[in-house]
Amino acid sequence: MSEKTTTNKTAAKRAKKAAGATLILLSLAFLLISVLPKAAGYDAFVIKSDSMLPAIKKGSLVLTKPVSFEDIRTGDILTFFDSHTSGYFTHRVFRVYGDTKQLATKGDANEKPDPKTTHYSCVKGRAVHVLPLIGYPYLAVNSMPGMVLFAAVFIIWAAVEIEAFKSAKKEGVSE
Repeated sequence: MSEKTTTNKTAAKRAKKAAGATLILLSLAFLLISVLPKAAGYDAFVIKSDSMLPAIKKGSLVLTKPVSFEDIRTGDILTFFDSHTSGYFTHRVFRVYGDTKQLATKGDANEKPDPKTTHYSCVKGRAVHVLPLIGYPYLAVNSMPGMVLFAAVFIIWAAVEIEAFKSAKKEGVSE
């Protein structure tokens, strides 16, 4: 075998190992993004609009913790469930109505407050951590197509590694 062929094979093995290591690290990162918030006791919500700029950018992942009504203060950023849209929104509290447990809210980037107050029963939690740019990977990993794609890539990678191991063993080369 020529020196050039040996060098090419060595470079190919290194590239393959680097690709495998990268895939493993990405897999672990996506797994952490998916599992860690719940395991740490947080609820995770993805910001899908610019209404909270500059404090929270679209695509951020907001981690919330439950909050009692008595602990809510003006200026808190809360995530709410909107029964009309069956979705969630994250806005800042600018007024608390203690007698009715209603909260007046507004997105930081919005000129006007939200048209209606929101009852405390719709509060999902107070924002305690904001992770910029992590929201979209979180959505991808936690969607059915994302999970299928993740599993398929992992299975293909494992099959390629097993085949490479078998080939190396047949040739009597240990890696």
